Amino acid sequence: MWIILVIVIVLFCLWLAAGYLGFKVAICRGRELDINDRESIKGTSWDTYYTEIQEGIKWIDSQKSEDVEIVSEDGLKLHGRLIRHPDAHGIVLMFHGYRTHTEVDFSASSHVYYGCGNHILLIDQRASGKSEGKYIGFGVLESRDCKCWTEYAARQFGEDFPIILAGLSMGASTVLMASAQPLAGHIRGIVADSAFSSPKEIIQKRIQQMYPIRGGIITAAIGVWSRLLAGYGIREMNVCDCMKNNHIPVLFVHGKADSNVPVEMTERAAKICPAEKELFLVEGAEHGTGYLVENEIYVKKLQEFCS
Repeated sequence: MWIILVIVIVLFCLWLAAGYLGFKVAICRGRELDINDRESIKGTSWDTYYTEIQEGIKWIDSQKSEDVEIVSEDGLKLHGRLIRHPDAHGIVLMFHGYRTHTEVDFSASSHVYYGCGNHILLIDQRASGKSEGKYIGFGVLESRDCKCWTEYAARQFGEDFPIILAGLSMGASTVLMASAQPLAGHIRGIVADSAFSSPKEIIQKRIQQMYPIRGGIITAAIGVWSRLLAGYGIREMNVCDCMKNNHIPVLFVHGKADSNVPVEMTERAAKICPAEKELFLVEGAEHGTGYLVENEIYVKKLQEFCS
């Protein structure tokens, strides 16, 4: 009996240790994308469309902008970069993906949103860029931050000023989850490109892709540390659950060749959403590259959605 008890305790400690390591790697603030380090992005979609991304970043940097700051519900200073349109009739709040930057994720499309007559606010998600935070929330914590950003927009431009929420990858999950929050202002629509369904599902999926294991046990251990240290459960929110009662119009986008986030995750969310919606699946597009693969069609859809 003592031997069995010792074995159980050892296995439990190993399980917790593996979970803590996974937590550190996946959820703690870590190294972010450096788009200027060409060697580090070789073989990725960023490398494939490097020229287009750099041209888009140059356009963003050429615009007159101002730094803005808000405080999250849990006391973090969050940073954004506001580009004002002289004749704006709306504002687009942009949320980037996992450990990347809004200037990169919206490099190719920012000028389209702007050209439709919108202010654009490029937001540093918590634990990224110039925003504070130790832990990435996989959309759970960020959806609460999104609520705070809508409150900022409503204060600055008025309660009736139209707001569009736009997100890529984790940013897409952020804006879809935010639909379940009591958002401020007039939310005109959501553009969600390459969203994953939940922290639990995407973490388990990535573990399975990286290691020859099912990943469920390790994911559960990561969830323990996430709850204890980061203050949220990885099963706490699910995009499909948020979509069940959503009444904000949504443009769902996903690349059919996405190897990071299964296209089925967006298809499930779109199917269950009762609001006005459109599902745009891009043939041959890898993760987050739909705009670049089918540029003309994507631009037209954004113009129709945002003008």
